Amino acid sequence: MTVSKAILIALLFGVGAISYLATRFILPHGPMISCPRSVDLGRQVVGAKVAAKVPITNVGGKPLQLSAFISSCGCLFISEETVGPITSTTTLDVLPGETIELLVHLAVRGNPGLLLKEHIFFASNCPTNAQLRIELSCTTEGSLVPVPSQVLALDVETGATFEKTVFIKDTGASRVDIDHVEHTLSTLLTSAKLTSIDPTEPEQEAGEARHCARIDLCFNAPFEPGVYEGEIRAIGQDGSTLVSIPARISVVYPLVFDPSTILLPRISGTSVATDAPVVCRSRASKRFLLECVSKPEHVTVHVAKSEGEEHKITVSFSPGPVHPQPGIYELGFRAAIDANRHELRLPIVIQALPRK
Repeated sequence: MTVSKAILIALLFGVGAISYLATRFILPHGPMISCPRSVDLGRQVVGAKVAAKVPITNVGGKPLQLSAFISSCGCLFISEETVGPITSTTTLDVLPGETIELLVHLAVRGNPGLLLKEHIFFASNCPTNAQLRIELSCTTEGSLVPVPSQVLALDVETGATFEKTVFIKDTGASRVDIDHVEHTLSTLLTSAKLTSIDPTEPEQEAGEARHCARIDLCFNAPFEPGVYEGEIRAIGQDGSTLVSIPARISVVYPLVFDPSTILLPRISGTSVATDAPVVCRSRASKRFLLECVSKPEHVTVHVAKSEGEEHKITVSFSPGPVHPQPGIYELGFRAAIDANRHELRLPIVIQALPRK
């Protein structure tokens, strides 16, 4: 082998090795995305609108395509310098070696001192990162403090009307004005009255908030028991949420059964009857009337006549010629207490064996 051939072979091997390293380790054949997975916005004042840039780079060898942009909250807005606002139908192309910057606008909300986290989700044609999520976070700070920090009402009777008051204290250096109040408790909250309190009025103690607002809440409990949750929001003049107050209301029947569930034992044989005593009492020691309006087959219900604060009930079970299937059944009662009528349900668990 001549020297020139040896040199030519060495050059070919060298060029091939460089090309392989470049395509394998330096510049991948396909698109490859590089972007931060989280952006810390530091400490931000509640009610402020913060803008931040999120760089996205294509470190691959083919165009990178980004699509299906969504945000975790309406308080987070995404845009890009060349295309403007970005929506779920927006598609962005990033050439190899190119970097674009997403501009995110976050409306800071929540109670001061809490960590606010929101996310941007989007898809890409990068083979190793088809679905991406970028987290934006900040620690909220501000001057508005709700007292109490939560609206809580436990064991409220169905149909009852009650009121709660929340004070919004402004302890900051500059005044923050509340424009109106919004809430997510449409089934319970009938009115939310906002009143500004002048700092010179006697309702404010010395050394406390310079400004304050009072929210008077009027609730009307539904006739369906359960736990109802939502929030009351103080909205600023720019439409942003200045402070959010969680609310939790538990609604119960004004009457209670003892026991709360009738459990009938296993029954077999030709003629077996089972009686179960039940007592229905008023939670508030009120007089009421009670009647049974529905029951399953093979069950008889006797309500002792009474107009007092307690009614004795006897539930009798007789299998009859056709044995009922095991399962959970209900007794339906109608109660008249004060000027209201209430529909009550008492579960019955029947554990029955077929007749021999």
